[in-house]
Amino acid sequence: MIKLGIAEDHKQFREAIKRLIHTEKDIEIILEADNGRDLLEKLERVEPDTILMDIRMPLMNGIEARRFLEDL
Repeated sequence: MIKLGIAEDHKQFREAIKRLIHTEKDIEIILEADNGRDLLEKLERVEPDTILMDIRMPLMNGIEARRFLEDL
């Protein structure tokens, strides 16, 4: 089972992605975040195998969040 995190600020788009992913039996969404800061906070509690992340988000965009993830 692949544990997936999604970071996307547009709720409707995130919900559409979730609907598509839920059709896959070997992928489980374990984390949802509204922006890069939210993602980094939630990563303190859960550890996805991979993250699907928007690069344009408020507060902290995906590029900035990726830089922090490299240091983990």
